Amino acid sequence: EFFSVRSRLIFSRHPLKGFNAMKLPLKSISISVKLTAVFILIFIAIVADYLWFLHKTRDIDLYDDLNYGIGSVRVSLTKLEYLLDMFVVAGRFEDTALAIIKGDTDSLDAAIKDVSSNPKYGSLTKENVQLSEGIAAMANEWQTIKRELYVLNAGMNQDEVMLIHNAVDTKAILIGEISERLLIITSGDRKTVVEETKSLAQKNIVGFAFLAAAAAYIFYRRAVAPINDATVTAGKVYAGDLGARFNEGYGGGAGQLSYELNRMLEVLSSTAAMKDAANAALSDELKRSSSQLEALKSFAAFRLSPVSHDEVFVNAVKSAIDPGGASAAAVYMMEDAGLRLKAAAGFEGPFLKEGALITCEEMGGQEKNPSPAAYADLKDYPSARY
Repeated sequence: EFFSVRSRLIFSRHPLKGFNAMKLPLKSISISVKLTAVFILIFIAIVADYLWFLHKTRDIDLYDDLNYGIGSVRVSLTKLEYLLDMFVVAGRFEDTALAIIKGDTDSLDAAIKDVSSNPKYGSLTKENVQLSEGIAAMANEWQTIKRELYVLNAGMNQDEVMLIHNAVDTKAILIGEISERLLIITSGDRKTVVEETKSLAQKNIVGFAFLAAAAAYIFYRRAVAPINDATVTAGKVYAGDLGARFNEGYGGGAGQLSYELNRMLEVLSSTAAMKDAANAALSDELKRSSSQLEALKSFAAFRLSPVSHDEVFVNAVKSAIDPGGASAAAVYMMEDAGLRLKAAAGFEGPFLKEGALITCEEMGGQEKNPSPAAYADLKDYPSARY
């Protein structure tokens, strides 16, 4: 008699991966250097922005001063013209009256020189040709008025004084028109500078808002997102999923930490797999030992009670399948015609019919009293029938 047994093969998965395949994140520049560079760029942008605002504020102040100076010239010229009219109408040209007129003339001359020759207005006149030409024209017309006024003396008659008065009035009208145009020009230029300053302020607000949003996004990607992903992965590992891995795609310290944690998980997975394989081997060994004990107990029970050969064969195949762990078992007895099937379990239906008798020729000339045999698979069975 012999057994045809199909054994189970245990394949263990080796979880260790080559650490060479796991590459460290690219860190050509350290995070401290990157932060320093960002802070330097922000500082440069703030300084440049401040200097630009300072320049525009200075221009606004200059336009205000220039407007005030031109306005003062107009008022002073009107006052001088009124004073000259008063003395001409009154016909009084004493030394006191001439001193008053010449004193106002000197004051007005100083005011016009402050407008036309002051170097602080140079940046404004260079940027606007009309402004420069208008100031120069006003200064030239004033020189004519000043020469006429300096000619006045107490010995002049009424006609000579009237001629000077008319020349001064004519030039004063021209200076008034020029100053009016200058005020329009300076007011327009000042408004333009103010609008540019407002526009830049709005752009700065938008730029800094965008910068704050970008910084928040970078902070989320570099700090918050890695922590969230690590929390989810740690939860999976805690739940028993040793195949979970931390995301190594983050740059900087987060990516390095994820890489080191994944290495730790690889070692833990490898250790757990080896323990599982050892436990499976011990379980199989325990199962085989249990089947042997069960078989011994069964045969001991047979010795204490009379049983037939068929019962022995049936219990034998059951012991081979249930406690023994075999997939199939069959018991044959040698008779004159060959091997006769006495008991079987685990085979398909056609086997009971086709394998009921195996002739000696099919056995390939084996001995007529073979010993029990066990086969890992039906392909190893010596009969060509299976």
